[in-house]
Amino acid sequence: MTFFGEDKFTITDADDVGTDRLVYLLIFQQGGMMRQRVQRVCDSFNGKTFSLPNDGQASAETYKTELTEVAKRIITVGGMISMTKRELRSYLTRI
Repeated sequence: MTFFGEDKFTITDADDVGTDRLVYLLIFQQGGMMRQRVQRVCDSFNGKTFSLPNDGQASAETYKTELTEVAKRIITVGGMISMTKRELRSYLTRI
């Protein structure tokens, strides 16, 4: 594994509390044993793993399409969260 730099980013929750996060990029050949080891390490730190489309063998256009789809899903989920907050506040003010 190679350490490229300390590229931290902060995730802010609904209460405006920020949490620093780090991202690690691991690239390895497909193999059951290696995948299991990486998954165990990620699980021990409550980390998330993501696979590349077509096991990393896709074209640049495929990645652009995937990024566009993910961006659309993020916008949709953000709208759902906002609507849920509004409805919850409305409900709580009525009781």
